[in-house]
Amino acid sequence: MKKLKYFISSIFLILILEIGCTTATTQANDNIWVGDFEHGPMELTRANPQSVWYEQGNLAEVVSAPAPVRRGMYAVKFFVDRINSPNSHRSMIIPKGNKPKEWAVIQDVGKDWWYGFSVYFPKSWAKDNIWDLVAQIHGRPDLDIGEDYRNPILAWYTDGDNIIIKNKWDAKRNTFESGTRVYGGQRTLWTGSIQKEQWTDWVMHAKWSYQEDGIVEIWRNGVKVVNSRGPNCFNDKKGPYFDIGIYKGWRDRSNPPGTVGTRLVYFDEVRIADENASYSDVAPR
Repeated sequence: MKKLKYFISSIFLILILEIGCTTATTQANDNIWVGDFEHGPMELTRANPQSVWYEQGNLAEVVSAPAPVRRGMYAVKFFVDRINSPNSHRSMIIPKGNKPKEWAVIQDVGKDWWYGFSVYFPKSWAKDNIWDLVAQIHGRPDLDIGEDYRNPILAWYTDGDNIIIKNKWDAKRNTFESGTRVYGGQRTLWTGSIQKEQWTDWVMHAKWSYQEDGIVEIWRNGVKVVNSRGPNCFNDKKGPYFDIGIYKGWRDRSNPPGTVGTRLVYFDEVRIADENASYSDVAPR
C-alpha cells in the first residue's frame, strides 16, 4: 500500500513539474508569441491589459468545456449571424505585439517565420456556395502611394466541403499601378476535406518574399501537405500579419437561397515564432 501511494505521489509530482516547465519555457521564450486563451474569459476584453489580441468585427468569445478545447482550460469561439450580428460577415482577431515580441503583429519580409494553430469545425458547419476565410496572412498596402487593399497573400478558405489554401503575390511596388488590382501571380497550394467535430492542427513555416527565394511549408496534423518555393507575398513597406476567425463571403444582410445564415468555428493553441524557432516550438501541444 505504501509503495502504491509513493508511486501515485511520484507520478503526480512529475506531471506538475512537467506542466510547470512547459508553461514556463513557452512563456519565457522570446522567440515565441503565444495566444492560447489561457487568460480566460477576459482575454478578449478590449480594456484588459493582459489581452494579446486585437479584434475585428464581432467580438469573439473565450470558452471552456463543454465547448471544444484543444488544450488547457480555454479555446476561442467565433460566430457570425448574417442578420442579427453587429457585423454581418466578420469576427476575427489579430495578434497584439508586446516587447520583445513586436514582430507578432508584423512579420518582416525576407525572414523565416513559424505559425501554429488548431481549428475545430462543429457538426453544424454546413456546405455552402459562398466561401469562408478562417485563417490568413494579410499584407499591408502602401496607401501613401495609392495602393488599395488586396486579398490576403495566403489564406485557408472553405469551399463546399473542402479547405483550400491559396497564395497571391506581386513584386510591383504598387499592385494598383495600372488603376486596377493586378497580381503578379497566384496559386492554389492545397485542397482537402473539412474535418468536422475534431481538432485539426496546422503548422506553417514561411519565408515571405516577392522574389524567387520565398518558401511556404505547411503541415496538417503532422503530415506535410505543402512544399512551395518562389514568390509568395507583396512588395510592401511593412511585412504581413496573421489573422484567425470568420470572414464570410457575404457583405450585406440579405440571405440568397442556397446559403447558410450563420457560421461558428473554434480555435486554440495559436503560436508565432521567429527564425530562431522550429516546428516543435509552434506545433499544437
